[in-house]
Amino acid sequence: MIASKYNLVFKINDGDLYFVFNTLRLCAAFVPDYFNVVASAESSASSGILQRLRQLGLIVSSVKDEENELVSKVILERFPPYPLLGLTICPTLNCPLSCPYCYQRAERTVSRRSWSMTRKVEDALVKFVEANLKERSGLSIIWYGGEPLLRWKQFTRLSKRLQGIVRENGKKYVAGIVTSGWGLDENKLGELTSEHGVKWIQITLEMPPRAHEERRLGPNGENLLPYLVGVVNTASKHMVVLLRLNIAAEDVTPETSDEITSFLGRSGILDNPNVDLSPCPIDDSLYMVQVAPETYDSDVSFGRAEGVLEAFRQVTDSILEVKYERQGCDGCSLMKRLQSFYRRGSCCAVRRDAFLVLPDGKLQKCWSTVGHDREDVGSVFEGVALSSSSFTKWLSFSLPDFGDCVGCAEFPICLGGCAFYRLHSYPRPTYRCLVGFVETLAQIAALESNKYFGYEHVEVTLVTDRREKLPAYLRTDFTPACEVIESE
Repeated sequence: MIASKYNLVFKINDGDLYFVFNTLRLCAAFVPDYFNVVASAESSASSGILQRLRQLGLIVSSVKDEENELVSKVILERFPPYPLLGLTICPTLNCPLSCPYCYQRAERTVSRRSWSMTRKVEDALVKFVEANLKERSGLSIIWYGGEPLLRWKQFTRLSKRLQGIVRENGKKYVAGIVTSGWGLDENKLGELTSEHGVKWIQITLEMPPRAHEERRLGPNGENLLPYLVGVVNTASKHMVVLLRLNIAAEDVTPETSDEITSFLGRSGILDNPNVDLSPCPIDDSLYMVQVAPETYDSDVSFGRAEGVLEAFRQVTDSILEVKYERQGCDGCSLMKRLQSFYRRGSCCAVRRDAFLVLPDGKLQKCWSTVGHDREDVGSVFEGVALSSSSFTKWLSFSLPDFGDCVGCAEFPICLGGCAFYRLHSYPRPTYRCLVGFVETLAQIAALESNKYFGYEHVEVTLVTDRREKLPAYLRTDFTPACEVIESE
């Protein structure tokens, strides 16, 4: 018996108590004298503690057995017996904004496509859903583009038609939307939730604030930042807001995090528990790979330039630190935050029953390949083409393709990040690694230590994985349910 390589182990204060979280089995336990207990597992598995650790999966028979378990779980997740039909629907690829790095802009798209969905395509999409919903548990929709809300009338009509099919078949329906926020107001945001079942919305801001006036302008060159801040705060009253913060390499300076957190604080976003922040570097990889593959140099794209990656990580840590401090760390919000990471594993592109629907009715698998003929896997008119090399490529994607990531303790949560980069043999953008996951676990460890052991002060130190110590703000004074394993 050996310790699971997917254990994240945190030392509580300076004693012999450890908080152990297993990312493969999503379970946690307080284990006294953890390292000595694990060392004894190599020669004996008869004690009560070892038996319980084995039941929880914190110790395993062998590395190979554990890897097999991970592979099996991922396969079952990607090819479940009674899945949701997942559709990312693009009513249009047009957009009122002109972000300079957008790989979907007309002049930067390598294929010539129909840019907005016709009624003929809409009708075919409805028939496609009717034909494919019977053997599935429900329908999951992500509205995407371009800007999907440019086609508001079509969006509302199509949404109601799809929901009607789901109700008639007694199935489950879930929906979310990725939007620039253009045209949204209180009434439309309320309608998204009440009439169209939208549970979450993703909106993007350019950061620091001055960058928004340079990169994300309205159709007439106007600064949209004040308007979009209002959209974010209003949307958060109705649904979860996933707020992406785009940061360019040239804007990563020692002052960047202060500029961003100060602005978000004044805007009321930092204190809003219904807004999840996701700082993201602007990476030109998708644009360059699509339009100029012969000249693309992955070594100079954002995230791989010398010093930029580490500086960006520091900016991200600082932003999330302030967010966590101001939002608070009660058990309910921490568990909600932790569970949000569980959805970041196997993406839609590598799942059998998920497709991207383009305005011309063609089906693809990945958001990052929108509008490129070579990525078609069928159409809503003719169905999925099982002979498509692209379809085979995505379904054949396997865990060994993730290389170095397989040895990371967080791997079962993120599964190596973006499959697009792997399939196209591009260097893995390490800034896409889970941000805030370990910090969230550490805060849970601190709260649970207070709950079970009454510690008034808790210092949590990460003692496994490749990082030596957590940020100082995680040494906190207070205020998944885990197990307390008693020493014998």
